[in-house]
Amino acid sequence: MKPALKAALCSGLIFPGCGYFSIGHYRRGFLTLLVALSCLAIVVIDTYHKARTVADQLLENGQLSINMAQVQQLLAQTEDTFEPMLLSLSYGMLVSVWIFSVVDGYRLGRNQ
Repeated sequence: MKPALKAALCSGLIFPGCGYFSIGHYRRGFLTLLVALSCLAIVVIDTYHKARTVADQLLENGQLSINMAQVQQLLAQTEDTFEPMLLSLSYGMLVSVWIFSVVDGYRLGRNQ
């Protein structure tokens, strides 16, 4: 497999930055992984907090059947762990870093 294609597939299908390691750009790969993991951590922490809060509220009410309308209502009432702007920025950065690592990994692989 050509290095360019291998780098693009690794970054696109496994995780952003993995393709850099396959073509020997370790520093760039580490920085990309660090940014992507930071953004992903913010998203996961907020999602976990919301899910835990909704589950606790459902258990407090003693309901055994889950009504999706009630879950949506509880989710809307749940406060964000982080500022909404930070969450939006994290989602955008994660997608941007992912796309950038695929394109840049392919570009660097072609030059080898």
